[in-house]
Amino acid sequence: MYLRKLGRQLIATGCLYFAMPVYGHAVLLSATPGADAVVHGASVPVQLRFNSRIDRKRSMLRLIDPRKAEHVLTIGSETSPDVLVSSLDASVKGLYILQWQVLAVDGHITRGEFRFRVE
Repeated sequence: MYLRKLGRQLIATGCLYFAMPVYGHAVLLSATPGADAVVHGASVPVQLRFNSRIDRKRSMLRLIDPRKAEHVLTIGSETSPDVLVSSLDASVKGLYILQWQVLAVDGHITRGEFRFRVE
C-alpha cells in the first residue's frame, strides 16, 4: 500500500516537472534596419530587440559587407536589457548581412542573420 502511494506521488511529481513552461531562447522581435530593408547614408544605426533579457557581454554582432569582409560591431551598453544597439559604417553600397548571437540570461544561445541593402 505504501509503495503504491509513493509511486503515485512520484508520477504526479514527474508530470508537474515536465509540464513546467520552457523559458529561454531569446527570440528576435524587431530589428533596425529590418530584414530586406533599403537604407541610405554611410552611418547606419543598429537596434535589435528580443523577447527576454540578454547578456550583452556574451553576445555578438557581426557584419559582412558587400566585399565579403567581416566586421565585429561594438555593442552599446546604455539600453534596455532586452536590446542590442550599435552602429555601422556603410560607406560601400550593396548587400550587407548582419549576424547576431545572444545569450539569454538563462544560458540559452540564439543565433540568426538577416540581409539589408545600402544605396
